[in-house]
Order: sequence, then C-alpha cells, then structure tokens
Amino acid sequence: MISLSPTDIRQLYEARLAIETRAVAALCKAGDPDHIVALTQQIEKMRRASENSNLNELVVSELEFHPLLRRL
Repeated sequence: MISLSPTDIRQLYEARLAIETRAVAALCKAGDPDHIVALTQQIEKMRRASENSNLNELVVSELEFHPLLRRL
C-alpha cells in the first residue's frame, strides 16, 4: 500500500493543476468549438455545484472533468 503525506498530496494536486491548465490552454488554442463547448459546460456544472454548496455534485462533476479533458 502506498502512503501519501499531506505534502505529497499537495504536490500531486499542484502537478495535476499545471498539466490540466496547459491541456485546457492547448484545447482552446486549437479552437475546436465542440471541445470548447464541452469544457465550458463541465466547468459551469462544477461552478454551480460549488456555488450551491452541493459537495456530492461537485465531486461527481470534478471526477467527470478529468476524463473529459483526457478524451478531448
């Protein structure tokens, strides 16, 4: 079993944020309207869940975001 410290977890999130930010920028630069719409809709879904303090929906929508980004 792998044991992760709080520092390990923070560093993993920082790395994921850097990679995903670059991936979103590349998709936007490529300019495929369908991809941009799909990303925008998913981000909006996460924003609404956050604003409504709906933790379950926020987790689900965030878990949907990562595979969507990889597919696009």
